[in-house]
Amino acid sequence: MFPNKLSELKIIANRLKTYYETNAAYVFVLFCSVYIFKQTFAIPGSLVMVSIFYLFLSRFALF
Repeated sequence: MFPNKLSELKIIANRLKTYYETNAAYVFVLFCSVYIFKQTFAIPGSLVMVSIFYLFLSRFALF
């Protein structure tokens, strides 16, 4: 499941980018659901989630 080589990571990143381009609304809802779940049960890591969300927004020029 987790990549062991840089080439495997690039393949996964390319697939995720393609999936995001075709299903942006689904990815956004999924991200929001995970964020709310983490906040509900006070699981640390929200800063990481916000950082990832900001990178998605800035990368795909939604700002």
